[in-house]
Amino acid sequence: MKDVTPQIFGIDDKDIDPLSIYMEGFRGKGTDRKFWQTRFNHWWKNNPFYKPGMIRGKLLRDGELIVGFVGTIPVPVQIGGEEVIAYISSSWDVRPQYRKYSMKLLAQLLATIKQSEHPYIINNPIANTDMFYKLLGLRKLPTCFSKKYTIFNGPLARFSCGLPNNTPKWLRMFLSAIEKRIYPLHNNAMHRVVQITKAGEEFDTLWLKSRHSVSNTKSRSSNSINWYCFGNKTYNNKLLFGVYEKESLIGYAIFRESRYSGGTFLECLDLWCDKQDQQIISTLFSYVLRYSSKQYYHGIITFDYAGTKAWLFSCKTFCMEEKSVSGFYQLQQNSKQAITVENSYYVFAEGDVGI
Repeated sequence: MKDVTPQIFGIDDKDIDPLSIYMEGFRGKGTDRKFWQTRFNHWWKNNPFYKPGMIRGKLLRDGELIVGFVGTIPVPVQIGGEEVIAYISSSWDVRPQYRKYSMKLLAQLLATIKQSEHPYIINNPIANTDMFYKLLGLRKLPTCFSKKYTIFNGPLARFSCGLPNNTPKWLRMFLSAIEKRIYPLHNNAMHRVVQITKAGEEFDTLWLKSRHSVSNTKSRSSNSINWYCFGNKTYNNKLLFGVYEKESLIGYAIFRESRYSGGTFLECLDLWCDKQDQQIISTLFSYVLRYSSKQYYHGIITFDYAGTKAWLFSCKTFCMEEKSVSGFYQLQQNSKQAITVENSYYVFAEGDVGI
């Protein structure tokens, strides 16, 4: 009997349940059907930027059986100074016996997106697949950082991270409790930092005031921030901190919990301030570092974003490593926009990071 060639299809509502089953245990992460149903609802049904008829991705089917998938999520971005909806992709997966169709699946997705006149952005977590995106004509996405910093709450936190895995939990908690008393949480007289559970109008005011400081970046309206930070309460819960001068929001940062180097840290996903002012960033990061100590984290992780250098080198207990995000993009066919390091601001939370 002759083998039947698998076919590629779009994604409809009826595909969500079987697709959720297919994605169980994706990349060995122990996720179940309910996890993926919730995540797909966040990507599409509960996404304020999704409209009926938008591309959700592509399925590879052998008969009725799903054997491959790549998803797309509509998000707002700024390109060439204008806010538009872009597609970002996530969770490219093909069953081992069908891997020879992987490129065809992705190529068809890119062709469909190009016809839709929407830009496309991919944050690729697997560096050894970069060549596939280059072969398909995508361009490298410039990032605004090259180094990753792990800042410990203090010497005791750094010592705690180096302890063996079988160290009693009470000892780690004891060390954290001491450090928490050494470094109290406080604000300075000029600026105050607040943990925020819902982005309000002040985020729109800041975005409108500061968005044209760079041509190409992600949208940072209140709708975008609320959906990103709080839209999916079961996956990668975020912490949002805002810096205020009197009653005006002048900057913010988004963090998530991250396990790294034997400890638990708050990792900075996004940082945006009015003119990336060093004093604002120092106030914000100093507060979050002390907050992490109060909540028994070992410290924070961030990158060398614009305006962070002075604060980073004022920290006495940190370690550094080279780090970049392997991102790619495809613009509309008629676009003449050039995306460069000079006219762009792309942070760690590009593509599907944290979504």
